[in-house]
Amino acid sequence: MLKKFCTVILTILLTISLTSCKNDEDTSSQTSEVNDGDNQITNQKIGFIYNNGVDENIINTQIEEIRKSLNNDNVQTVYIENVSAGQLEKAIKTLEEDGCTSIVSTSSKFSKILNEVAPKYPKIKFLNMGGTKTSDNISAFKPKNYQAAYIAGVAAAYNTKSEKFAIITEPHMYNSLADINAFALGTQLILENGQTRVYYATSKEESQKAVDAAINDGCDIIFAYQNTENAYNYAKTKNIKLIGGEISDQSIDKNKTIISFKTNWSEYFKAQADKLVHNQWTAQNYYGSINLSNVIISDVYENSADKTKDIVEKIKSYVLNGQAPIFQGEIKDNNDTIAVFKDVVLTESQIESISWVAKGVIGAGNFTEINSTDIQTDFEIKS
Repeated sequence: MLKKFCTVILTILLTISLTSCKNDEDTSSQTSEVNDGDNQITNQKIGFIYNNGVDENIINTQIEEIRKSLNNDNVQTVYIENVSAGQLEKAIKTLEEDGCTSIVSTSSKFSKILNEVAPKYPKIKFLNMGGTKTSDNISAFKPKNYQAAYIAGVAAAYNTKSEKFAIITEPHMYNSLADINAFALGTQLILENGQTRVYYATSKEESQKAVDAAINDGCDIIFAYQNTENAYNYAKTKNIKLIGGEISDQSIDKNKTIISFKTNWSEYFKAQADKLVHNQWTAQNYYGSINLSNVIISDVYENSADKTKDIVEKIKSYVLNGQAPIFQGEIKDNNDTIAVFKDVVLTESQIESISWVAKGVIGAGNFTEINSTDIQTDFEIKS
C-alpha cells in the first residue's frame, strides 16, 4: 500500500542527507585531466564501429549525428557499420589500414573483446563504450543510467494502481541489472510490495509479444528500455502508462508517458576529439551522469498523477547533489538474502558487477531469439 507521503519521505531523505554518499564519482577531474606534454595540434582520423546499422537503433542514430559534427580542419571521421562482436578485430585492422589514429567502439557488446584486442594496436587510441580502462590506449565511457531509472521508479510508484511494473529491455543492454534494480528500489521507496517484472525482447515482433505479456500479467506501467523504440512505440497503442528509456523527443507520447530519459555523449566526444588534436588525451574510466548532462532526464509530463512532480524533483535534487546512495544497504535480493549489507555503499565497479536482482524483481519472460550468424565478410568504410 501507499505509505503516508510526508512521514516516510522526510524520514528517508533525512537518512539520505546524513549519510552524504560519496559513491557518485562525478567530478570535474574526469573531464579536465590532461598530460603536461606537447600542445602541438595534430590532425586526427577517428573511426567509429557500429554493431548494426547506423539508423537501426536510437543509440547509433544519436552517436552518428555526433560523429558528423566532429569533422573539422583537424578531425576527419569515418565509420563501419553492421559489425558483429566476432568481427571486431577485423574492423579495427581495416580502420587502422585506412589511417585511423583513434577508434570508437559504440556498443557495450564489444567492450570485453576490445580490451583483449586493443593491446595489439598500441598506436591506436580507443574509446570503449561500456568497457573498462585496461591499458594506456583505452578510455572507457559509460552512463549512470541507474540514476535515471531510480528516479523513474519513484515516478512510476505514484502512478500505479496494480503495483505491478514491467521493464522491457534487451539481453545486452549496458549494466541492465543495475538499471533494473535501481528502478525497483525507486518504486519501493514509495511502495513496500511493488513488483517489477522483467521481459527481454529485441525485435519488433519480440517487443510486441513482451508488451502484450506484461499487460496480461497485470502490469499497468511499462518501462521501455531498449536500444530501439520497438517496445515503446507498440505500447503507445495500448491503454497503459509508460516510462521511456532512450526514446527520442520526436517519439515521446506526452499523454501516456510519465517521465523519460536518454543518454547524450555530444560534449564528451567533442572534449575527447579536442584532447586528441592537442596531444592531451589520457586513458581513463569516465562515468557519465545526470550531473554531467550525459544522462538527460525529462520533466514529469502533465498527465501524471498528483504530487508526482513534487516527489521526483525532491529525489532528483538528492541524486544531483550526490546525497542519494541508491545502492546502499541493507538491500535484499529476490531470494530474501542480503545482497548489500547495512551502511555499505557500492562503488561504481561493484555496481557494474551486480549479478543479483533486488527483492520484488521477477524474471517474467525472455522473448529473444538467438541468432549467432555472422554474415558480413568485408567492410565498407563510410564517411
